[in-house]
Amino acid sequence: MTESMKFNGWTNRETWLVNLYFEETFQQMKNEGWDADRDVIKEYIADFLDQHCFESPNDFIQDVITGFFDKIDFDEIVEHIEAD
Repeated sequence: MTESMKFNGWTNRETWLVNLYFEETFQQMKNEGWDADRDVIKEYIADFLDQHCFESPNDFIQDVITGFFDKIDFDEIVEHIEAD
């Protein structure tokens, strides 16, 4: 394992968590003929966060979520989806 692979075989905890919670959704989309694409996955996660997390006017929560989102390696998730 290289130094860059730091969390359960993934680049970081944020990338691992997105894959953990959305892998089944991404696989279902792939089985329905969807091509894994970095921008589509990024938009899907951004929309999910907007719908479920940004309803709060709390700036702290929004800042934490934004920091989380910025660390996600979407290319790594695409590679994982395409490998399955």
